[in-house]
Parts: sequence; structure tokens; C-alpha cells
Amino acid sequence: MIRRGHGARPPGPVPHRDAGQSLVTSVAVIAVFLGFLMFAVHITINLYAESVVTAQAYDAVRHVARAGADAGPARADAEADLRDALGGYSSRIERLEWGGVEGEVVTLRVVATSPSFLVFTDADAIWTPGALTNLIGEMQRRGGDLQTVWPTQLTESWSERLVVPLMAFVVVGYLPLLAVHHVPWPIFAAAMGQCLAFRRSVYQAIGGHEAVRDRIVEDVAFAKRIKAAGYRLRVADGGMVILCRMYRNWRQVRNGFAKNVLAGHGDSIPFLLFSWVFHWLLWLLPWVWLAVGAAASTPWWPAWPLALVVLGVGIRALTAAFSRQRVYDALWMPVSTILMAIIATQAISWRLRHGGPQWSGRTLVKQPEPARRKG
Repeated sequence: MIRRGHGARPPGPVPHRDAGQSLVTSVAVIAVFLGFLMFAVHITINLYAESVVTAQAYDAVRHVARAGADAGPARADAEADLRDALGGYSSRIERLEWGGVEGEVVTLRVVATSPSFLVFTDADAIWTPGALTNLIGEMQRRGGDLQTVWPTQLTESWSERLVVPLMAFVVVGYLPLLAVHHVPWPIFAAAMGQCLAFRRSVYQAIGGHEAVRDRIVEDVAFAKRIKAAGYRLRVADGGMVILCRMYRNWRQVRNGFAKNVLAGHGDSIPFLLFSWVFHWLLWLLPWVWLAVGAAASTPWWPAWPLALVVLGVGIRALTAAFSRQRVYDALWMPVSTILMAIIATQAISWRLRHGGPQWSGRTLVKQPEPARRKG
């Protein structure tokens, strides 16, 4: 008789791991890791290709116009400040009234003009002295017909800090800038309404603001029309030369992003839901895996989830550093992911209940965009 040695396995079924389950887990982990790797490579390429508008003095920041600058002395002072800040270009403050994003609400825009260029910027944007000169110089060097700039975003409240910097995260992380600049397909169009600089002839050729008056995201509509018509789109980072504080609290952040997020996904609820799941897998699941992996006896714990967490935080931190945001806020990426899910839920709810986003007491409904070609 063969005796069972000390420490040998007692009688009973031998536990085994299902080969199919193991294979699926392996493929999933490798796919997520490759996704992070491609994301990191893409960001590296974008940062290399990105152009930054520069200026002489970063510390000389001033507000050049405010939404409350009515006719009279306040308006004259705002125009004088604008003229000084924009380097001698002629300037005026215009009121554009239409039935688009703001409904019947009068929208204040700051407009700088020259014989060859038109520059539109939101009233709450902050321009440093000489910023316009640098912007037009950038536009002329790169041959853009529409030059758009992502201003450096000023964030103070916790909701601003966790959500607003994700704009730069998406632009740098997902948008292939070389394709934006050199591929004529409108799918590679992007723009920021806080700073749009047109060649005057091109602005007139694509129909101006009248052509996008019914668009929810008018800046992206401009960029698509530019590409569809065969003109050149160029984008750049504001680099502390042009700045803006978009929102002040969570309610404003939620409603502002919910107004645009569905339009940013092609007005497709399925695509938005896919994006939701995709980002939870990339930015939230590794944290959950790291937290509960030991108790659940999952394979490759903790090395794989820790590596994915570090990669995710590193990518978010890299884009934060590039866009002059707080790098340490990258540690809150899982919370940012949850907040974006809440924003997506708000956008979907508005679409299903009202037919579109709620803004200024009105329902915004996207209208079909006519295609235009140059010539």
C-alpha cells in the first residue's frame, strides 16, 4: 500500500481553473493594457504636434469684456481695454441675436476685426496683452483659414477641477491632431468657441454665424463646414495667453457639459453609452480590481491592476500638466469618470424626455446641417 505523505492533498475532487474563463480574462487584461499603451503613444504624438500660442508677459492678465458691459461708460471702458489688450487691432463688442443655442437670450461676443481677419471670443475669456498679435502670427505661420485655440481653463471648485480638465484630456488623448490639420474629412473637425479666428473671406464663404445659428455646438459646426468646404483648420493650446473660467459650481458644470456631450458623440445615444462603458473599463475597473482582487482571488493581482491604475493616472496627469491644470487631481480620475456618467445620464434624460438639451429655459434641437463645398 502506498502511504499518503505529509502535507499531501486529502481525498476529494481536484480544483481546476476553467480554460475558457482563463483565456477570456487574459484577453481582456491584454486588450485593456494595449488600449492604455496606444493611448499613451497617441498622446505623445499629439504633444509633439501641438502648437502653443505664446506671448511676452504671462502675468499681465486682464478681463477685456464682461457680459454685463452695457451701452454707455461700461461698454466704452470694455472696448478701450479690449483695444489695448489686442495690440491695436480695431475692435467692437457685438450683440448677436438668433434662435440658436441661447434661444431668444442676447449673446454677447467680443469681436476683433482687421481687413483680413475676424476673431470671435466669448465675453468671459481672458486675453493677455499681445495675445491677438500672437494668435494672428500663429495663424499666418501655419496657413490656417480657421485657427481655434483651447484657452487655459481656470478651475476652482471641486466639480470644475474634476470635470473641466477632461476637455484637454479628450482633445490631447483622442483627437489625432495631424489628421485635424491635414485630413479633409469633417469627422476630424474640432474647435473651441472661446477663440475662433477666421480669414474674413473664408468666414463669408461658409456663411458666417448665420449658417450655424441653429447648431447646439456651433464651434464644431464651424470646423466641420471649414473642412467640408476644403479650407484649412488649425488648432492650438492657449498656453496661459488666453484663459477662461467656464463654470462656477457643479450644477453649471453638469448642465453645461450635458448640453454638449451628446452632440459630441454624433447625437447618438448608443455611441454615448458605448463611450460610457469604454471609459468605465479603462478608468474605473482597474481601481475596483485593485481594491477587491485579493478577496476575489483574481489572477495577476495586484501587478496588473496596479499597472493599469498607474498608467491611467499617469496619462491624466500628463494631459493636466500640458493644459496647465493641477497634476495631483489625476488621482481623482475614478471620481471624474463617475461624474461624467452622471452628466451623460442627464444628457440622455433630456433627449428622451424633451427631445434635446435644456438651456436658458428652452429645448435645443439639432437641425440638419447642409453640406457646402468650395468652388
